[in-house]
Amino acid sequence: MKRTGLLSLIAAALFLLIPPAQAQVGAAEQALLDRLAGSWRLVWFDSIGEDGEAVRRPYSVGRISYYAEGLMAAQLMPDGWGGDADAGYVAYFGTVSVDLARQAVLHHVEGAYNSNMLGQSMPRYYTLSEDDNVLTLEVRNN
Repeated sequence: MKRTGLLSLIAAALFLLIPPAQAQVGAAEQALLDRLAGSWRLVWFDSIGEDGEAVRRPYSVGRISYYAEGLMAAQLMPDGWGGDADAGYVAYFGTVSVDLARQAVLHHVEGAYNSNMLGQSMPRYYTLSEDDNVLTLEVRNN
């Protein structure tokens, strides 16, 4: 019976090539996107309290990827994550733009594990080592 083949065909997904997200990016902004391009591995995730004290967060695995075409994707997984929706798994993707004056990249969220992130433009303040091997991203709340 051909029913299985038909179901496979119906369940297939269609993906199209995404054109470059930023058609008119300045030379300095593009230079930063070129430096960021690649997949970055999480080393640690700290929260800084109002008292200035760093507290190590339980994220042990993570990746953030930037593409020179202006796209990005990020995933962070906490220690012992077992699929519980409230366990703190973070995953999202979208476009990225550059704000050189603020020394920030803005993540424009198109899709996310947490629906509250959808449509957000989230600034991430960056520091990039001179040899381009270490990227530090900072989220500032007020």
